Amino acid sequence: MARLLRILLLSAVFVSSSLLPSHAAVKVGAVCKKVGQVSSQGKNSFKCVKSGKKLIWSKVKQNSSPAPTPNPTLSPTATPAKEVSKFAQATQEILEEVWKSSKKSESKYQVFIEPARSDSKWAKENLALMEATLELLTKMGYPATTEVKAYIGWDWKWIQQYVPQQTWCYSGQWAGGGNCGSGINFVNLKFLADWQGSGNVESEWRNEESKFQGTSTLSHEVAHQGQVDYLAKLNRGTYFYPAWIREGAPELIKTFVYGKVHNQSYLSVRENYFKMTERKCKYVKLDELLMSGNHPDNCQGVAGLLALEALLATTRDVNSLFNFGASKIAGNGPGFDNQKGISKETYQSVMKEMFGIDTATWHPIVEAEFVKWAPAP
Repeated sequence: MARLLRILLLSAVFVSSSLLPSHAAVKVGAVCKKVGQVSSQGKNSFKCVKSGKKLIWSKVKQNSSPAPTPNPTLSPTATPAKEVSKFAQATQEILEEVWKSSKKSESKYQVFIEPARSDSKWAKENLALMEATLELLTKMGYPATTEVKAYIGWDWKWIQQYVPQQTWCYSGQWAGGGNCGSGINFVNLKFLADWQGSGNVESEWRNEESKFQGTSTLSHEVAHQGQVDYLAKLNRGTYFYPAWIREGAPELIKTFVYGKVHNQSYLSVRENYFKMTERKCKYVKLDELLMSGNHPDNCQGVAGLLALEALLATTRDVNSLFNFGASKIAGNGPGFDNQKGISKETYQSVMKEMFGIDTATWHPIVEAEFVKWAPAP
């Protein structure tokens, strides 16, 4: 009986031991049984480690704050590349190469500024572009050989006394400036002020586009002088040129020159040019731009610039801006009319002769450039 009682008591002890929780209280330094064993007591954790020949409990150090979750790195959204006309890019490359020439202008010119406006900033800006244009014409091989005279004033009566009475210039106060023939040009500062909305003073230009338009008149007209002097050697006038070459070349030249004076690329100035020019030319046809005068919507300028970019990109030759006039065709060609200009047949023949271009296939390519780049109405 006594032996049975001892067995029952011993069984009770074993049962009681098996019911102890596995996380029974432990102390730092107390003996543990298995290396790596972990026990948690409230906010504390203990780990069984080997110390000498013993296995003991060691308190696990807790981080005061959880490790921050790293923020994912976001790749920046790429800005879409601005589309650039391949013809414009080629034009910039060709003109930049020309500009590297060491040739210096020897063209003669005189500038007369109305005494009351002798310190005119606008006059000086026009003059800077004019001088750079004379330089570019020389580098291209088409210098102005006629002495250039530029009259820049505010009072129309002061300008009027210097321009030929028999020309449109004599009553040209409605214009910002122009060429009067015989190398005589003018810039009407009062017109620019009215256009700028600055009253009777020269204000800062409204924006870069306004500055470009307001200061490039003499540049455009001096480029015309280069055309006149070149064609005079061939016994021709500028009306032999189709309107898109006659007016497009000065527009293209002034765009490049403005960039040189103001440390801007041709492509960036060109972008501003389209913000200020005529807005009815997207769907004009090149065959509509052959006349001796101007297109009803004045598309000869903007369309001419775009067409000449295409021409330069086709020929890779800067002479293409001028040498339409070097055709061996007799006179101005059959069918020439003083009002209508060169005939379509003569035009097609000269394009083939001078540039190897079949207008039937080339025109649609150029007209697609009008649709793409000419400003919308």
